[in-house]
Amino acid sequence: MFAFFGLTMASSWGLWWPIALGSAESAVAELIAVFGPTIAALVPTGYLHGWTGPVRLGRRLRHWRVAPRWHLLGLGLSPALLLVAVGVHRATGRSLQPLFPPDPPILVVGFVYVLVTSVAGEEPGWRGFALPRLQRSYSALTASLLLGAVWSLWHLPLFYKPGDLQRNGRITPPTRHVAP
Repeated sequence: MFAFFGLTMASSWGLWWPIALGSAESAVAELIAVFGPTIAALVPTGYLHGWTGPVRLGRRLRHWRVAPRWHLLGLGLSPALLLVAVGVHRATGRSLQPLFPPDPPILVVGFVYVLVTSVAGEEPGWRGFALPRLQRSYSALTASLLLGAVWSLWHLPLFYKPGDLQRNGRITPPTRHVAP
């Protein structure tokens, strides 16, 4: 597990920290960094099991172990929570303008983009690879809490990245500092 977590951090942080500290800027590097957990899962499964390892990992993602209504609830919960947050924000008299882009289709595209990149970039690594291995040694609750701690640490560089939602609490373009 230490190898997986180390490779995840190295592959993502190696791209995110230079961006967060202002020494690099690349949308492609940012997108690749999101795939750090999946890359870190594919490397050992491919090394240990050949091409069948990544294939088995992919099959696990297609194996739905709960009724479809729970998947619909999961897909609908994020937009529902977003609407609640917007309602609370408006109820307190705050403007949504600095929080979101003004064009609703951009919100839909952004939601789909985050859903696709998060699911494809993170979940095969975190839920498909790490969680089952942690559950071999720990209860489901303890394994989930351990994984959650590592997952939150994985996001650390984003709290330092200018313009990132996790840093500012809103989506803003990064500011460039120009030397006088």
